[in-house]
Amino acid sequence: MKLIIKRGKEVIIDTNKSNLVDANQTYDGIVFNFKGGFILTYTDTFMPNVAKDLIVSAVNNFPLANLEIDVANYKTPVVAKA
Repeated sequence: MKLIIKRGKEVIIDTNKSNLVDANQTYDGIVFNFKGGFILTYTDTFMPNVAKDLIVSAVNNFPLANLEIDVANYKTPVVAKA
């Protein structure tokens, strides 16, 4: 399974989804925790809670899907592909 985290057209992370431990919502963004102690903190004070909820829910509840997360797209922040 594949995980892509991007901001618009800029790819921030392109990795195997098994490297991602979990994602957590913060008051000002999202924290992605990866194996090996790598932590990606994305801060966006304008990101709606609905978008953060969708991203966190997709990461934590779709273990067998390829995920493409676009933190700049508030309307469709995550796309899951089989």
